[in-house]
Amino acid sequence: MTEVKPHKIEAVNSIKKLIEDAKGVLLIDFTGLNAHETVEFRRRIKRNKGLMKVVKNTLARIALQNSKSEGLREYLIGPNAIVVAYEDPVGTLKTVTEFQKEFEKVRIKAGVIEDVLYSSEDLEKIAKLPPLPESRANLVGVLEGNLYQLVWTLEGLLNNLITILNQIEDSRKEAEKNG
Repeated sequence: MTEVKPHKIEAVNSIKKLIEDAKGVLLIDFTGLNAHETVEFRRRIKRNKGLMKVVKNTLARIALQNSKSEGLREYLIGPNAIVVAYEDPVGTLKTVTEFQKEFEKVRIKAGVIEDVLYSSEDLEKIAKLPPLPESRANLVGVLEGNLYQLVWTLEGLLNNLITILNQIEDSRKEAEKNG
C-alpha cells in the first residue's frame, strides 16, 4: 500500500475548500488557451467574484466525492479546470460563455448551480437567460400590472356595491315616504 503524499492531501483539501462555499461550479476544458488568454480568462472570472483553478482529475475526483458538486466527477476526462462562482453563478456562466464565443477554445463540460447538476446544453440555455436584475424587473412589472388590474376590479366591484346599497336605501326611503 502506497503512502499518500502530503502535497496531494493538501491539493485535495484546496479543491474541497475552493468549492465548499461556491454557489456555482463549472467544469471546463481549457485546451488551446495560451498564457495570455488564460490570464485574460481568469481576470474576467475574477471580475465576477469567481476564480478558475486547473485541477488534476484524480485529485478532483477525491475532492468532489460527497460534496454538493459530486455529479461533476463523471465529467473529469481530459484536461480540466474548475470555475467557481461565489456570488452570481449565472453571471459567471455568462462570462465563460462569452469568452468561449470570443476565443472558441474553452468548452463547458458540466456545472453545478445552487446544488443542481446541469449538462453543457442546459448551461448554454441558462446563459441565454436575461441577467438577474432584468429578470427581477420583468417579474415586478408583471406583478405590478396584475396588482393594478386587481385593484381596478375590486374598485369596480366596490363601486357597484355602493351603487346597489344606495339604490336599496333610496327605495327604502321611498317606501317609508309612501307608506
